[in-house]
Amino acid sequence: MNSLCRSDNICVIAATNRPEDLDPACLRRFDVWVEVPLPSEEERYHLLRHLLSDVEHVLSDGEIRSLAARTAQSSRSDIAHIIREVAMRPIRELKITPDVLNDCSGLPALRPITYSDFCSSNHWAGEKDAIPPGGGGALPSFGNTTAHITY
Repeated sequence: MNSLCRSDNICVIAATNRPEDLDPACLRRFDVWVEVPLPSEEERYHLLRHLLSDVEHVLSDGEIRSLAARTAQSSRSDIAHIIREVAMRPIRELKITPDVLNDCSGLPALRPITYSDFCSSNHWAGEKDAIPPGGGGALPSFGNTTAHITY
């Protein structure tokens, strides 16, 4: 931070997926920026496998690899959001009525999510090759140090 807040005992950490939307005056107050790059296709593949391990699905390894390729320019947060949204599709299809909720024994089983659930999600509406990212972009340059790290 600037000299108004000079202290060796204070460390301010901030994170964003949309640095281009931050106020330049605010950004100038940070002495060091650490830019975490977006995950590579292989990293997205492993991320998808990990995130999908908690969700009942019938995706083949090839379909997960295809999703990894189609999520270029997506952050971990973007991919997690996509999976959460797609996981809701089978729930929305149930059209559960209030009387069914009163008797939990009558709840139907959820179907597993499929590759077609991803393909028909809002993230691919109008897109043929990629899920649009939630943000991203380079940090503006004010002469500060930007460190690059990898996963």
